[in-house]
Amino acid sequence: MNGPEHHAIVKLALDRLAAPADAPVRRSGEAIFGHCMLPDEVAIDLLRGRRGAWRRLFPPRVPGFTFQTDQADYRAMLPPNRFYLSRVVRELRAGRMEEAGALLGVYSHYLGDFCQPAHHYELEIGRLLPPPESLRNCNYHRMLEDVPSSVCSIDHKPRLLGLNEEEALFRLDSAYRLLFDLSVGAVVPMTLA
Repeated sequence: MNGPEHHAIVKLALDRLAAPADAPVRRSGEAIFGHCMLPDEVAIDLLRGRRGAWRRLFPPRVPGFTFQTDQADYRAMLPPNRFYLSRVVRELRAGRMEEAGALLGVYSHYLGDFCQPAHHYELEIGRLLPPPESLRNCNYHRMLEDVPSSVCSIDHKPRLLGLNEEEALFRLDSAYRLLFDLSVGAVVPMTLA
């Protein structure tokens, strides 16, 4: 998922929030939108252990690049759900909408990357489908990620993930398992296209 798609998916998700209970998140929309590309913008600094005002928006242990991870287990690629869920809830309860929005923006980036086939195959695709000699120096990741999306609406109604943090985390993990299977199943057909 490239920059325009990260922004588009955030806008589409915010547009779906209509219930009165969604008002706090809608008020955080500008902060969400403004922070949804931060993981890419500070990726090298994060991996090198550098600090900045932005560091508070990331977990203490930041995952490496996806191509450094053996993705045989989808959990190796899961976004840091517990970190973000607990902090967003805490900030919303305290009425700190800007901080909640900033956290949600960064979290939305990790969610978008998790749903993107280009983020699930860097090691595996080389084993399954080595590039032909003529494309030896190609970057499959960029070839998939830079294709513009045609998504202009989403058919999803916001719903309660759980009555407590643990239930929400359990439901998120189940949803991510399904997303992982769908994403990985698309890798080879997309690459062959």
